[in-house]
This record gives sequence, C-alpha cells and structure tokens, in this order.
Amino acid sequence: MRLSSQSSLLIALMKLWQKVKFRPDMISHADMWRLARVVLICFPEDYRERQAAELAVRSIVEACPRKRFCVLTTKVLPERWLNVELIRLRKDDLNLFSMPNSTFIKYIQEKTIDAVIDLWPSFNLTNACLSRRSGAALRVCFGGEHASAFYNLLVVPTSSDEYLTRKYEIMVETILNLERFEAKSADR
Repeated sequence: MRLSSQSSLLIALMKLWQKVKFRPDMISHADMWRLARVVLICFPEDYRERQAAELAVRSIVEACPRKRFCVLTTKVLPERWLNVELIRLRKDDLNLFSMPNSTFIKYIQEKTIDAVIDLWPSFNLTNACLSRRSGAALRVCFGGEHASAFYNLLVVPTSSDEYLTRKYEIMVETILNLERFEAKSADR
C-alpha cells in the first residue's frame, strides 16, 4: 500500500518530533511488560483481519489476568468481550489529517496506558500516532517501513507471505514470552 504525499509529510514531521521529544528507553521490553498494568490493544478494521485477531486478543487477555485491557476499535465488537474495556474511535475523534484529535488523546492519556499492542497487520498512521501519544512505555506492532519510528518492539514474521492467522500467532507468542519472563522473574 502506497502512502499519500500528505501522509508521507506527516510521517516525516512526526519522526523528527519523536527524535527531539522522546529519548530511547533504557529498560528491557520484558521489564516494561512486567510494569504494565493497563494495556491498549488496537483492533483491526477489516473483517478478515478482525476474525484472525480475535483469537489473539482472547489468548493475550486470558494469559495476563493481572493486567487491565482496553480495546480500541472503529466498529462494535461482540458482547462476549465483557472482560475488556471497549474504546470506540469515531470519525468525530479524528482531525483533518485523520489523526486523533486532542480531546481523544487526552481521554486516552487519562487511562494511563502502560503498553500498546497494535494488531493492524500493516502500518496505520492513526494507531501509530495514538500509541506514541498515549505515553505507553511499551509499544508493540508488526514490522513495517515506518513502524520503528513509533513502536519499540516490532514483531516481524519470518516471511512476508505468511498467512494472517500465523502472523497473529507470532504476535501472541511474543507477548506470551514477555509474560513468561515476568512470571519467572516473580518466582525468584
């Protein structure tokens, strides 16, 4: 997918702003996950992606009972998602450039998000901006051309042609490995 020139300019400006505003983290991803109490999950919009991501979300939520999860979505989710807080991103929450407006950013920041898991299989500038502005120490997504500027843990499947369900399985494995590391550290 090719980004428009407007999006490319926004990405370049945001990358520059990030270099000035944010310094690299000096703590491991496992420690960031261990310290995280509130996790925001960016849920995909496409029907096929939503079907594949649903199992990933359930696996992560069930494996991490001490964390509180918020799911950011643009569409209504099924009622069976009672153990997570749903956050709907509506068109009114976006500005002229399809970036979250200041009111929505403030709403997310008030939730004191500690970690973000972006389940969109391709780079999404709106999610990237929101995850960075949320103040989360750990930001996880699938690897992509611009992802490293916004996220600090990239999950890169072994092949770009991997099936969508396998990509989500790899994401779950990554998160569960962080959780296992946390459990081992707590046992010591």
